Amino acid sequence: MKKNRDDFTEKTKRSLRRRAGTRCSKPDCRVPTDGPSDDGPDKINNIGKAAHITAAASGGPRYNKALKPEERRSIKNGIWLCANHADLIDNDEETYPVPLLNEWKRKAEESAKDEQGKELPDKQDAVNTLLAAATGQTSVFLPNLMPNASKASSAYFEHLDPRFTVETFFYQGVTHHVIHPREIVKFNLKIKSDFSKEFFEKYTALQEHGKELVINSSAVDLSGSPLLEKLTENFEGKFGVSSLNKKDIVLRTWLVSPEKEKELNFYDLHGNAVFGTKSMTAKSSALNGLVSAVINFSVGIFLNPMEGACSFGLTFQAWDKRLLKTLPYFDKIYDLYCKIHEGWNLHFSLEIDGMHLLSAHLTDYAKSESFLQEFRHLYFIHAVREGEA
Repeated sequence: MKKNRDDFTEKTKRSLRRRAGTRCSKPDCRVPTDGPSDDGPDKINNIGKAAHITAAASGGPRYNKALKPEERRSIKNGIWLCANHADLIDNDEETYPVPLLNEWKRKAEESAKDEQGKELPDKQDAVNTLLAAATGQTSVFLPNLMPNASKASSAYFEHLDPRFTVETFFYQGVTHHVIHPREIVKFNLKIKSDFSKEFFEKYTALQEHGKELVINSSAVDLSGSPLLEKLTENFEGKFGVSSLNKKDIVLRTWLVSPEKEKELNFYDLHGNAVFGTKSMTAKSSALNGLVSAVINFSVGIFLNPMEGACSFGLTFQAWDKRLLKTLPYFDKIYDLYCKIHEGWNLHFSLEIDGMHLLSAHLTDYAKSESFLQEFRHLYFIHAVREGEA
């Protein structure tokens, strides 16, 4: 009788087990699946299973009829799990879709690779941590304290709702949690009445101009996800929503002489453009952030630069704590500003996905207060470098 299942070979099962580090691939489980057996010194007790991500036979969980038999039985379609969780994913395919299982597999293999050759946590670690908290003596924990705390925080939040991945990092005295859904997640968002006007105005700006919506987290009530509920319930901070309508851009820049007989190319600026229903904002920079440009456009049948919406400038902080004689790109930037001061016009050409979108130029830029202030700074630095000041 012909078997209708596309089962894994023993070789594939062994490979799946080893690539997961002989541990369950479910992120909040990771129990060892191999151990010594009482049946003999050469026997192994295995509580793991090589589970199919898409079913081995028609009618099974997540079955994909488009796959060929060799694809169903390949290692790419397998995930190593403990027996409990192998049964769990097959009994609830809606909660455990294909993208989520592939993410488990990827993380398990990354963890196994990262753990290779490293000492595993010891039961004494918890005691040592409490001792460090009580005495202030962090000893061996100090170098890895912040990375481990961030990982623990992310793991805690992901345990609350495995439909999300959470990145946690600490920067400039603020803890940031960046949440990425692994699948489509439905939830309810309620804005408290005291913040309704502020939220509506910012939500309108997000829709029409792509501006990030940022509001105090105390203004928001979320339900439908234990993770989102916990974040808005217990933490004071900011709640933000960004536009998905974002594209990478290249802003080409060049100078045209007053008599329009000469052109001089400057560096390309790279960045992104955010779209709304009424306008688009393109932000770009070059030379390690020394120069930047912001251009706004109205959105319609044609894209037109809005009046006064083009800006170009320098970020002098990029030169902080550098010797004046060794300032990177100074000569190029100083030459650019000298030519603008002499009457050369600065032109832009915006490209998205390799397609020319529009061109623009700054009118009377040399007369603007921002340019004159930056040019005075550059002139003074030039004089010091040349020994004239």
